[in-house]
Order: sequence, then structure tokens, then C-alpha cells
Amino acid sequence: MAHSPFVREGFVFDLLDDLRPLHRLNPFTTTQPSPPFATYTNADALITKRAAGRPWMYTANGRQALREALRHLELSSEDCVTILTSTGNTYVSSCVTNEIARVCQWSRQWQPNTRAILVNHEFGVPYPEIDTLREHGLPIIEDCCYSFHSATAHNEMGRVGDYIIYSFAKYFPIQFGGLLVGPSGQEWPEELLDLDTVAYLRQALTHYLPQTDTIGEVRRANHATLASRLAPLGIAPRFSFDDGTVPAVFMFVAPAEWLLPELKEFLWACGIHCSVFYGEQAFFIPVHQSLTEEAMNYFTVCLTQFSQYKVVRT
Repeated sequence: MAHSPFVREGFVFDLLDDLRPLHRLNPFTTTQPSPPFATYTNADALITKRAAGRPWMYTANGRQALREALRHLELSSEDCVTILTSTGNTYVSSCVTNEIARVCQWSRQWQPNTRAILVNHEFGVPYPEIDTLREHGLPIIEDCCYSFHSATAHNEMGRVGDYIIYSFAKYFPIQFGGLLVGPSGQEWPEELLDLDTVAYLRQALTHYLPQTDTIGEVRRANHATLASRLAPLGIAPRFSFDDGTVPAVFMFVAPAEWLLPELKEFLWACGIHCSVFYGEQAFFIPVHQSLTEEAMNYFTVCLTQFSQYKVVRT
């Protein structure tokens, strides 16, 4: 079918794939230069401080960190990992469930064969009262991949679990990198990544870790901007980040008549990475620090266009 581009408020729609813009859920963009390659790096010291002196290791990403945590727990195929989330919603990324399924069973409910707990701090929202999970006497894995900088004074996120997993690429504008923090006394195998890869990651983190607070401020500001601009469409934020936590995405409650699978298809065709928060009338789009003013204007125009298409339930 022939494409017929059209323009709305300065933005072009209905483009072929190779001419569409690209707005990822993570902050990496191809226009960003590589971080300075300094001869001195202090990333290891900064990570050790964050890990509160506990042993840790670099990984390729959050999935590999989870894989290593499960391996060290020595679970059998008959065991179960119970997954708990901040919202209690049924949505869990297949990146998590697929990794667990390679080792053992998983469930969203407590099971007689539950042998470990995975706590997912969803999209920058800490799991409430995580310290009470210690009462079960089971090992805890904290999934902080989307919540690198969301610990609050009332929630010791990243301090309760026996294993803590992070994904650097979801918070910083780099293309790879994860972290696994283990219990005191844990012995790790040899480095999982090759020397050049680790050296690059150290250099990147030396550059970006000191910007962690500033990145959080920009993300909160972007969240507030999108909330304000999209409100006339009947869109409301799913979460509040007024308490100092940091959003990983702009999650919103969509108007009841919107068909979210169609919204996902439409926005991907606009070059906006996004998804449905399955189990609710909720949806998420990028909110990271690499977004420009123009990008947020574009999101607003795209969602306005979708609204005007009157894609509604019948």
C-alpha cells in the first residue's frame, strides 16, 4: 500500500520505516558522543559505595545479572520463584519470566514450593515495606533495573535483598551494562565480560554516575511536563513521583474508550517505543533525560492525532 505522508503541527506522519523518527524507552541516542576515555576511573569505588560494601560484579545487562543470581541460589526445576511487584498488577516483563523459566518455575502467588522471592520495583516505584518480606525466611532478589535512583527515606530499596540487580542502560545513555550485588561473603566467578568491555563500562560509569541526581531531576521535570500537556486528552499519570522517586517511563491512565493495542501500533508507527501496562487501562511512553522539548511536543501531537482518530471500543 502506498504511503501518503501528511503534516500536523510541523510533524510528518505516515512515513516509511527508514524515514521515521526514533524515540527509545531508554536514554541512548546515536547523536550522543561516547563518554571521555579518561585514564583514571573511579566507577568501581562509586559502585562499592552504592553496594554498601557488599560484593558485586558487572554484567552485560539486567538479564545476565538475574541469571547469575538464580544460578547462585542453586534452585531446582521443582522450585518456584514468587514474583511480587509494586502495583500487584499481573504485568511482568518476559525478560524476567523467561530467565526464571530457564531454571525453575515462577508464580505471581505464594506456592508451597516457593524457594525464593523476586521483588520488582516497577518503573521507578519502590515495592512498599519490602523489609517485611524477611519474615518469610526466603532469599530475596530485588529487581531494580527500572529503579536505579528511586530509594526513599521510607523504603530501603536495594538494601533488603540478598541479591540486587540493576540495568545501567535503562538509566544512563549507554548501550549495555548491568550490575549484580550479592550477600556478604559471596564469591563470584571470573569476570563475565572481557577486559575491553569492562574498561569501557568503567569509563562510561565514571562519566555518568556523578550525574545520577541531575538525571533524576530532569526525568521528574519531563514527567510533569508530559502530565500537563496530555491532561487535555483525558490522560492522567499512573504514578506520582513527588516523593523524590524517579520515573523510568511516563505511565498514564488512558481514556476508557481508547483501545490500547491500537495505540501501541500507532505510536510504534510514529517511531515511539511504548507498550501497554497489561491488566489495566494504562500505557507507557519514554520520559528519560535525553528527551528534547521537541520530542515531548511530538508525543503530544501523536497522542492528539490518535485521539482524533476516534479509535474506540464498540
